[in-house]
Amino acid sequence: METDLTHELERLRARVRADRRATSDPLLVFGALVLGFAVAGPFLGGLGAGGRHLGLLVFWPVLTFFALLGLWLGSRRRAARDGVGEGSPSYRAVTAGYVVAQVVIIVVLIPVLFVGVFLPLVWPAAVLAAIGAWQRNRTLVLLGVVIGVAGGLESLVVLRLGLPPEWAWLQSVVYALAGVALLTAGLVTRRRERYSP
Repeated sequence: METDLTHELERLRARVRADRRATSDPLLVFGALVLGFAVAGPFLGGLGAGGRHLGLLVFWPVLTFFALLGLWLGSRRRAARDGVGEGSPSYRAVTAGYVVAQVVIIVVLIPVLFVGVFLPLVWPAAVLAAIGAWQRNRTLVLLGVVIGVAGGLESLVVLRLGLPPEWAWLQSVVYALAGVALLTAGLVTRRRERYSP
């Protein structure tokens, strides 16, 4: 009896999460941002800029804010339209927490902004993992950790071995592949959400 109830509760939880698109939306949004960084990064200076370009320094903090704001507004609209609540915790809380963290970083810990310069994939990975932890969503945490570790290793290899200027395009390919991986995971998850029992 108890196992049937537990199974039903898990099924209901999965259905509500699917209706809220709690997994696919962040993957699609951050996959698009990573893909956008793959294209825009070289124009902003890439790793060779050494933090000299303001656009590269503010790319992740600013676009992450707009991504979270978009996720929150989409969640609110879906909640009003479908009657499926924003969830607990909502993207409003995540967005507010991110804004507070950015203010603290800018005022106290300015060097943290350089994470987006020297470890470009770690920034969106950390945000995905934080959203996943906040929402108790193992898929987002796992993908955030995998992308973060891969991005950290990629940056470590580039910084340690030094990438000749004629091979700088290789970084954009790595970022594009990471973006495509997140987008693919988001699309597969969206399909599962749509057809979940």
